[in-house]
Amino acid sequence: HLCEASDLWDMLPEFPNLKKLIVVSGRHELHFIVIACLLQSSPVLESLEIQIE
Repeated sequence: HLCEASDLWDMLPEFPNLKKLIVVSGRHELHFIVIACLLQSSPVLESLEIQIE
């Protein structure tokens, strides 16, 4: 898993009840890795919108 690459991922919150997520992000690879980790901790997510700036 991408999230196991660093202890940093242990500090990310879990969102077990999150149903909708809107993310505003840059184009850095790390941003996409963090988004992937957030998705892994959001098992009931129904809607995801990613806005790239």
